[in-house]
Amino acid sequence: MRTGTSFIAIAIGISALATILSLSPKCAAYDLRAVRGIQAFKGSDAARALLAKNGFVVADPAFKQIFEAYIESPQTEAPSETNWAGGHLPSFITTDSAWDTYHVLLEEGVKQMEMAQAERLLAFSRHLLNAVKTANSDQDLVTFSSVALALQDTNQLHQLGPHEKRMVDGLLAGTAPVAIPIGFDLAPAQFRAQSFYTQSPELSAYFASRQWYADVVFRLANPRETKLAVCLARIVSNDPSLLHLWKQLSEPYDNFLAHTEDGTVPEYFNAATSIVGTNDSSILPSDGQIADIKRSLEGRLSVPLVNDQLLSPDQYLDFGKATLGFRMLPPRQLPCEVCFNNTVVPKVPGRIYPSGLDFLAASPVLRSPAAARAVQGQFGKETGDLILKAACGPMPDSLYGDSMQLLALLQKPLPSQTPACMRSDAWQDSQLWSQLGAWAEQQHTWALHTKMSVMVSGIITPPRGIVAPYPDFFAELAKLSRRTADAFAKANQEQGFEVKTAAGSLLNLFELSSQISHGRDDKEIETASDKLEQLSGFENRYYEQHRAELETNGASGAYNRIRKDLEAMARRCATNGPASEADTLALKMFFDSRQNISRLLNDFAPVCERLATLANKSLNGDALTEDDGKWIEGYGVTLAGFHFYYGNSYEVPRDDFPIVTRVFSSPLSDSMLYAGLARPQAIYLVVPEGKSLQLYRGAVMTYREFVRPNTQLLDDESWRDLISKGQIPPAPPFTRSFYAETGVPELLKRLQAQAHAEDGDSRETDDILGQISCRA
Repeated sequence: MRTGTSFIAIAIGISALATILSLSPKCAAYDLRAVRGIQAFKGSDAARALLAKNGFVVADPAFKQIFEAYIESPQTEAPSETNWAGGHLPSFITTDSAWDTYHVLLEEGVKQMEMAQAERLLAFSRHLLNAVKTANSDQDLVTFSSVALALQDTNQLHQLGPHEKRMVDGLLAGTAPVAIPIGFDLAPAQFRAQSFYTQSPELSAYFASRQWYADVVFRLANPRETKLAVCLARIVSNDPSLLHLWKQLSEPYDNFLAHTEDGTVPEYFNAATSIVGTNDSSILPSDGQIADIKRSLEGRLSVPLVNDQLLSPDQYLDFGKATLGFRMLPPRQLPCEVCFNNTVVPKVPGRIYPSGLDFLAASPVLRSPAAARAVQGQFGKETGDLILKAACGPMPDSLYGDSMQLLALLQKPLPSQTPACMRSDAWQDSQLWSQLGAWAEQQHTWALHTKMSVMVSGIITPPRGIVAPYPDFFAELAKLSRRTADAFAKANQEQGFEVKTAAGSLLNLFELSSQISHGRDDKEIETASDKLEQLSGFENRYYEQHRAELETNGASGAYNRIRKDLEAMARRCATNGPASEADTLALKMFFDSRQNISRLLNDFAPVCERLATLANKSLNGDALTEDDGKWIEGYGVTLAGFHFYYGNSYEVPRDDFPIVTRVFSSPLSDSMLYAGLARPQAIYLVVPEGKSLQLYRGAVMTYREFVRPNTQLLDDESWRDLISKGQIPPAPPFTRSFYAETGVPELLKRLQAQAHAEDGDSRETDDILGQISCRA
């Protein structure tokens, strides 16, 4: 049986061929023979034709990391006596490169925050289960609390009864919807960790447990479930420790993402207190009081604009009313999810899946002529018109909302003095692709906390360069970086130094380092590298303080002895052993060696401000100073530092740039819509320089979206594996105006070999490939 990969690859081939056939020398606007540096161009014939037509093109090569394009630039002339370094293509600093660096820092900060939240959630669940049992609550509340804890704590899993264990097993390993005693059936696919939550068992377990608290709805339309929700809200509100943990688990996301649209602890507690007249948890509301509480909440709660539940067709017609109710830790409503609910059936007849394009076309903040052209070109005028009219939720007053406002600047019309290649429809199409890539990164970072819409059932130094002419974008990115730094500082302010905790963390890292050094598994080393950064930084600082001992006794012996002493100290202090003043100072040094994302974001802000200044110079045609040129030369290494590549480690970058996120679920086809990024690729740009033309090179993100069955769920690792094998879904159709994928002759050979290598009959594939060959 033929796999879906063949058809993806064939689509790529047809797309590339169509690009070649649609271009001819007659439409060329640039004589590439007159462009300085053209001999360093690495693109295919199709890419060269697009470069001649538009004055820019996105083409080969691809990079493992976006900063690579700015560290090693293609050579345009060999070294000589007068120019020992030879000639190299000057750099074009893209908005993508700066945005992606912000995203790397944001996601690392969120991951650190979530590691702390995982510990808090575990404490919250344990405390909640004890409180529910102590209050002699309804058995369904005991089940609710037990399952939440069991999803994160294997000890609790072993204590579950058969019914509860079947629920947990169904959510973690099943495929069929799982019936629960409260709310609607749950989809197991939503409990499979994605994004960075797959990087450790602790984060994966936290993902599942938090998803439980987010997905289980105590329906306001159901009096029994409303009574249970009131009981839960009062238990949490009347217990200072529980309430404190609940606030820690809830409040940071108001600032980062958006406020909740569902009822939760404060709303239900206040409504119950106003009706019952007391907040005493032991006094249960009567049926009449529950009816009054229900009416009160109907007037207070916002009707949900996004459905994330498995509903019947009748329920889906009025999902706002059906899903209105209480959630312990609700997900956040984002305007893109609201949009997706309004661009598929029944709002758009026959359309099962939305597209990331829908949001960029329908949102009043992000709408642009390029987005309108893209949706109408890809989905037809009738569907495109419906998408353009689709309602989106309001842009939240949050860091996420600020980031979307920032992306809107990429479609701002550029003034007449900007190079002509940047004032074309094709250029706006390329900026649309950048917007989609940035949106996909945001979805990846916040995969756990947003509602997923569910439909019914050796350094080579480059010369000076230019910066993309979007000074407002870079200036606002600097402000966003500082606001994000403040948000992380506020969210993590209670993570203070404590001897036993720091010693335990240090001991765990020593043990992990030992396991990896003995295992020598490249993938394991790559996965654990970020965890070991803190240990490496600490050891470097600690050894520096003991330099005299190293020089006196010989480095290798002293290094080994110091490491053994540190490991023994960590083990002793982690098990309540005495900690001397020297121990405490060493552990404090280890604690301070962790990646401080707030500091890094504040350090990144001046980089963005410098880019804003240089972008203004590019926009106005002002000459760069010698200092400007040197700064641009070092831009790639600067970025690498913010991507956690220290020293010269950027010379061997990890191949972990591609990311993917599930963004829409269709029970009708038992499959998911994914949005993600493939490897970054080169962008070439022809810009007038005096009376001549100069070729520049930079790097951009490459957005992809595709549908995949729920039986073949993807995470970042499996997505990267597909990309490494060349099994990449085609780029969106609108990118054909500026993007040239792999050249057709090379692609045909690859497709032919792949088709024959797959199981089953490949005659149909051969016929299609033969037709492509003939047309080429």
